[in-house]
Amino acid sequence: MERKISATEIRENLARFSGTENFYKERIGDFIYTDGVRYMAEACGAYWLLTDVGIQSKALTAKTDFIKIVITCCNEKGNVEYSDGNGNLLHAHEYLYSDFPLEILSMYFVNNTLLLPSEY
Repeated sequence: MERKISATEIRENLARFSGTENFYKERIGDFIYTDGVRYMAEACGAYWLLTDVGIQSKALTAKTDFIKIVITCCNEKGNVEYSDGNGNLLHAHEYLYSDFPLEILSMYFVNNTLLLPSEY
């Protein structure tokens, strides 16, 4: 039986990512993501989120080259906000149900790549 990793452990492990050694291509949406984002998707069981966020971010690059993504989850509901990094909201999406284990997570989308802030 596989041990489920706690949200605290996931957050501690995410904090260790600095830069990336590998880039991964997401075929659905045709974008790239980093080691840290891959770890997040695996540890959180959230490849669905990786794909959703990447596709939406790529669509928003018509408005700006830099996109900040903030995912918040509470009471099995989720919200994702996309901004230009200067506080200007570009898009928001609500998930009526989410089992995402972290209360908050930020990512960036720049140069067709989804990455953690510590990897920027």
